[in-house]
Amino acid sequence: MFNWLRKKNIGSNDRGMIALDIGSQNISALFFEIIEEMKEEGKVVQKRHINVLGFSRVNQQGNHHHSQQLNDMGSIISHCQKAIQDATKHSRIKPSQLILGISGDFIRGKTITLSEKREDSSTKINSEELRNILQKLEWKAFTETRKNISEETGYPEVEIKLINSFITNSKIDNQPAQDLIGFQGKELEFSFFNAFTPQNYYDALQSVAHELELELVEIVSEPFALWQCIETEEGRENSVILIDIGCNTTCLAVVENNALIDAKSFGLGGESITKRLALELNISLVEAEKLKKAYSEDKLESKSKSLVRELISHDLELWVQAVCISLAEIKTQNGLPTKIYLSGGGSNLGEFKEILNESKWAKKLPFPRKPHASDIEDQKIEKIGGNKKGINKENIMTIALAKVALQVSNSENALQQMLRKIIGIMKM
Repeated sequence: MFNWLRKKNIGSNDRGMIALDIGSQNISALFFEIIEEMKEEGKVVQKRHINVLGFSRVNQQGNHHHSQQLNDMGSIISHCQKAIQDATKHSRIKPSQLILGISGDFIRGKTITLSEKREDSSTKINSEELRNILQKLEWKAFTETRKNISEETGYPEVEIKLINSFITNSKIDNQPAQDLIGFQGKELEFSFFNAFTPQNYYDALQSVAHELELELVEIVSEPFALWQCIETEEGRENSVILIDIGCNTTCLAVVENNALIDAKSFGLGGESITKRLALELNISLVEAEKLKKAYSEDKLESKSKSLVRELISHDLELWVQAVCISLAEIKTQNGLPTKIYLSGGGSNLGEFKEILNESKWAKKLPFPRKPHASDIEDQKIEKIGGNKKGINKENIMTIALAKVALQVSNSENALQQMLRKIIGIMKM
């Protein structure tokens, strides 16, 4: 067990944090610390960033996710402990806090944009007024989102737990503004991303953190974290489709106009290809996985390569049909975004990206033009230092979770800190 001193403030640079991604087959752990900005002669020479201290990936040797629950809790906790031990074994710093990521059917989140008109537009906004407006609008967003999710999932509203909320956009009189205190104006507008999970799953995650003896400071929607992770030269992507291909599940999310509209998941992933090869060639799953890896790395002779490609073609068609069905259920204002980013271990098989870059499937959906799929690891991921060795599509989710921790711990983000306190009261 981990009997280390716990502290309530997030991201203090005198200790490490763990970002944990509990997948259906693998558990990934990232050990990191948050380094505050460094100044020399009054100038910032290094911005606040994540310093990676270690990483590990442990195979669970079984599917422990089923029907909104974590099965075999003892085994999951044991594998989490192993992942944390492997990630921290070469560091003198010990972790005391935990960031947990969840995806798929275990979490639902949506963005809602709401506005509030002020009584006197000539007065400057103070912290008390801003807090009251935020609290009023967040309650509206909370109520509306929870009701919608209850209708979609069939869960009673009282059994759906709010895990966190983020402000993804803020405006005053239709002009973007981050720090609203001291501003004058008539109308304030905020976009809230609220994430919920079933109460039983929330309790299970709390049990995991308790057994690991780490302070659970945040449970994060992985699609949201992935979006927050992407940085380009122009800044954060404001309209994009994210597709995370795991072993047994594919999760996709649509971001439009700087808001995560919705996320869906379906039960097809990289392992469906492995099972197809094992069945058709009468070989073990281990041998089939090795064959798939050799194929994806272009290490097979031409005849074997052609055979594998033919065998997996039907499953790829089924997969892209499931993508179509999921995207068709997501309502957007201006059609679907044409940028598609892939992540997850399953996407190492290049045929997933290849079939998305064919035009025929996209004709069935409201794309304004032909979409283009690329790997998320090709994007510029900023504010990361330390040991980056081994960071790729398979484990980039833990980096995304760590970046959310960096965002949450930013004391200069007054709006988010204010909302965090409001959410803390709402969870009580």
